[in-house]
Amino acid sequence: MKIRSITYTLDLNRVGELEYNKKVQQRIEIIRKEFDKGNVEIRTVRFNTSLLELKDELFFEDYRQKLFKVRELALSCDVRWFNLPLDLWGCPKAVFQTNCKTILLLIREFRELFVNVLIPAHVSKDVLKIKALVELMRDISKISSNGYDSFRFGLSCNSVVNTPFFPYSFGNSDNGFSIALESVSPILESIKSFKSDNRVCNNVDLLNAIKKDLIQHFCVLDAILDKTNLKQYFTGFDASLAPFPNEDISVLDVLEEFGLEEFGSYGTVYVTESLTYMLKSALLESGVISTGFNGVMYSLLEDKRLCASNDNDRFDINSLMLYSTVCGCGLDMIPIPGEFIVEEIASLILDVSSLAVKHDKPLGIRLLPIPFKWYGDRTEFNMDFLADTKLMSLNNTSLNI
Repeated sequence: MKIRSITYTLDLNRVGELEYNKKVQQRIEIIRKEFDKGNVEIRTVRFNTSLLELKDELFFEDYRQKLFKVRELALSCDVRWFNLPLDLWGCPKAVFQTNCKTILLLIREFRELFVNVLIPAHVSKDVLKIKALVELMRDISKISSNGYDSFRFGLSCNSVVNTPFFPYSFGNSDNGFSIALESVSPILESIKSFKSDNRVCNNVDLLNAIKKDLIQHFCVLDAILDKTNLKQYFTGFDASLAPFPNEDISVLDVLEEFGLEEFGSYGTVYVTESLTYMLKSALLESGVISTGFNGVMYSLLEDKRLCASNDNDRFDINSLMLYSTVCGCGLDMIPIPGEFIVEEIASLILDVSSLAVKHDKPLGIRLLPIPFKWYGDRTEFNMDFLADTKLMSLNNTSLNI
């Protein structure tokens, strides 16, 4: 089983101190070395900062200097991306809007920066702040001509601390680290092995066989962590089924093995819920620490086969919201027209937030408005980690807010 990401949490106020940086470098080297010895590939290591709970202004120059230090540390550790999680809801409305402008400046300044804004449970009391975030989303999309930069901005509802998947990550433990796993390929291997030994099988038997194999994978990884002598800093695995576009790893490959002929058809909710339950059970029975989503991620622009289904109009945004009640991520990597009604996107955020609270599960929102494009037009990213598809339609109706 490959590791998608080691997400390592930093104290933003200490980055740049010689001894602190040295300790971070040494620990990351140890983690990489031990997993390499165990023949486990780590795709990326990423930096996450501890959650900033702001009640006052986010001063651009102050955080610009802090993030320059994070960038320097990242370069010294061969880390490509870093994430800034923010809780802005203690800010007065005027300060909140000012902070949104500062976030825009920081994202424009640091091309390797992700930003995660936490959404509180009772967000309906702060609709004006939600609308300010929607306007920020639109402004970020205009940094580049293809809307790519919106990929680095997310909203987290009912968040789980130490989630390793960007941008929905935030930490509360300095030098703590969590691990995002790649579960799709090992699950497909388990399915192939089970079906070769069993000509007739049902989904229950198949799920149990997969769970048994996953437990073994988790225990192997956990044993490697023991060898690092850093286990006390480990904050959990997230074993979500997540796509990987530049290797054509699609979540839909797994769904098909359970008899789902077309994503979006009746039965999609059932298969999604079955896989999510199996993942959570495997983690629980293995005894390892878990965190994050641990579900099935329908991250549209990261899954080539999901993009093809979207091109054929097999599902819509309402469908994805339905699936999010039993799966892992919410509305993630959804391309939408560059011009939209602010109130409609704000209403969409309220819907996702309500689902997260109702079902007591983390859900994320990462919409990508594409400048100068409309429903039916295609994205044009041409990047190794993003697929292309046509823009999803909006209803052009909303709450009167």
